[in-house]
Amino acid sequence: MNIPTHTKSQEIFSTFLKDGVFVVEDFFTDGEVTIMRDELMPHYDKMKDGELMIYKGNTEEQGYPFGKMIRITDKHFDEFEMLHAVFNHNWFHSFTDSFFGQPNKKNLQTFCPYEFLTPDKASGTTRNSHTHVDPYFALKYFIYLSDTSKSNGAFKAIRGSHVEGGKYRESQSLEHLTKDGYKDLDGAFKALNATEEDMEYIEAPAGSLIVVNTDALHSGGTLEKEGESRMTIMNHNRKY
Repeated sequence: MNIPTHTKSQEIFSTFLKDGVFVVEDFFTDGEVTIMRDELMPHYDKMKDGELMIYKGNTEEQGYPFGKMIRITDKHFDEFEMLHAVFNHNWFHSFTDSFFGQPNKKNLQTFCPYEFLTPDKASGTTRNSHTHVDPYFALKYFIYLSDTSKSNGAFKAIRGSHVEGGKYRESQSLEHLTKDGYKDLDGAFKALNATEEDMEYIEAPAGSLIVVNTDALHSGGTLEKEGESRMTIMNHNRKY
């Protein structure tokens, strides 16, 4: 890993607090990206298109219509040697502790989506999530294992929306925030005085680290062309 210096890490943290989203390109080497992909591929190879697999748990046959998804709980996280080593590195622990204070819940769950189906092949679905703020205050680390752009479904967010997004989250019931698969588009946009045009595609090469405050208004993207694909790791941390 290309760990930022102490001074650079402080700059990253300061900008992240202001923007709610931060991109660190080339955080991981090409070799490390390959190791992480190789750690996941044997599991994907055993799955059917559209499956969501909870590692050593249940499998939903149409739980992820855009491709395949592995969900790893904290109970089994240490069985993924490379991922466990990455997210337990001191840099990640220090960043999470600085953000939440202690104690906190690190590596609560890790989602590993592999997307390769366009909307017409995914039952007409156009996004891997509707535009929303998460129902729980969380810090997420995304690792792009593929070069990621608008055309292959880059993550989208509104930088700086996390402050008002947090106020909106706190004003709503959990039931409202999670209804219809997080489909709270109108409410969230109105509360933040924002529109779809304000969303920014977070485009970056493979090996990039994306740090996200989930109070920022965000959503997944859409694969625009058949034959394109995207592989991502999303590590989920919470205060409690």
